[in-house]
Amino acid sequence: MNRQVSRLVLAGAIAVGTLAPGFARAHDLPDLTPESNTIAVAKGSTFRIVLAANPSTGFNWSLKGFSRPGVAQVLGCTFIASTSHLPGAGGTSICRVEATGVGTTTLTLRHARSWTSEGARIQQFTITVTL
Repeated sequence: MNRQVSRLVLAGAIAVGTLAPGFARAHDLPDLTPESNTIAVAKGSTFRIVLAANPSTGFNWSLKGFSRPGVAQVLGCTFIASTSHLPGAGGTSICRVEATGVGTTTLTLRHARSWTSEGARIQQFTITVTL
């Protein structure tokens, strides 16, 4: 019986994102992804950027900056490993972003190995913040 309760508690924690504090879905806003890379939010809102990642390959996401500083800020990023137990399995990189000022900015992220620019790619997200 205790084992079943433990499993339910763990499943619930995973479902609401409490195992990655601060990275749960924020205010039911949509997540930004490479396929859905534009968002309009109210000042003070937080949202997530969700990207496929696999640090075991040497590739990592890094923040290159905002086209217009002061409109949004990255609060933090975390990597959530795949539930697969296969060696080298990827996962998800999640960054939490806060809308801090009114305007439009483009956030640029780079996916690359730290020792070379070979194979690097850029991902951009457009963020519009209103009052």
